[in-house]
Amino acid sequence: NSTNAAVGNLSVSVDFDGGAVTGTAGDFAQFIIQNNVSEYFQDLPGTLNVAGNMAGSSLTADMTGNLTNDFNETIVVDVDLSGTLYDAGGSNVIAGGVAGAIINGDFNNGQPTTVTGDFILQ
Repeated sequence: NSTNAAVGNLSVSVDFDGGAVTGTAGDFAQFIIQNNVSEYFQDLPGTLNVAGNMAGSSLTADMTGNLTNDFNETIVVDVDLSGTLYDAGGSNVIAGGVAGAIINGDFNNGQPTTVTGDFILQ
């Protein structure tokens, strides 16, 4: 049994006074994890947009957009980010989770696939 993982770069700006969160995510690569060993599978070019809110120490945001796989199929991404702001020795760190759905071309007969994961912003 194997698991798929996508790893990429997430960059956000937080307006602590106004509460707005904006940013992008990109440079994704897909890995296949089997028996606790991960193996690179493919790059997933494209950029996802991030928009949301910061209230106190709680971040909520949507991350949406399209990526492309090696088969030139469009991967439609629509996930939610939720996290908490921490003080890590004088540096702000936001850690949280990702939950939502992707539609990957004809995979799963074009039906949404549920995705979950974690993120850390430093």
